Amino acid sequence: MVMEEAEKEAEEEEEVQMVMEAEKEAEEEEGVQMVMVEAEKEDGDREKEKEGNADEEMSAEEESGEQLRTEEKERNAEEERLEELKRQEQKRKAEEERLEELKRKEQERKAEEERLEELKRQEQKRKAEEEQRKEITEQLRRELEVQLRLEIEKQVREEILPTATPAVVCGKCGTVGSSNRRWIACDQCDRWYHASCVGLKGAAFTKIQDQQWLCRSCSE
Repeated sequence: MVMEEAEKEAEEEEEVQMVMEAEKEAEEEEGVQMVMVEAEKEDGDREKEKEGNADEEMSAEEESGEQLRTEEKERNAEEERLEELKRQEQKRKAEEERLEELKRKEQERKAEEERLEELKRQEQKRKAEEEQRKEITEQLRRELEVQLRLEIEKQVREEILPTATPAVVCGKCGTVGSSNRRWIACDQCDRWYHASCVGLKGAAFTKIQDQQWLCRSCSE
């Protein structure tokens, strides 16, 4: 009886021991599985991290490439802007040169107009001087003619009349002339008059000798 109980206890202990070992193995196996799962999880996390880093690197490269493209576009745009400014500056200088050329031509035109105007003034002055010379010449000619005529008339009065025939008749009193009296002739009708008959006596007769004299009929 005791033997059976001891065997039974031994069997129970063995069963307990086997259960405990099984539990221990299960726990160990579960621990191993947990470790493996953890390791797999860590591997997955590392893989995801690598993929994330790769994505980040790719995104960074894409951003860098995009930045480079943007900078290239901006540089090209700036170059085009500078080129446009250069063309505008060249155009402005060309316009300034054109305006300067027009200004020079305008100055030359004005200078030519002033030169022509000066020539015109000189020509007008020359014509005026020539006209003045003509007038002076004509006036001198008339004065000389009058002076010559007066001189001739004076000679006639002083030389010819005293020896004239008695046919000379005074246009005022109607009497025949005499060499003993002073006579004067009208410069227009050539009629002779006694100086005393026309009021020319003494100094008045002497003064009129060098001047033109008209009778009353011709002076009216």
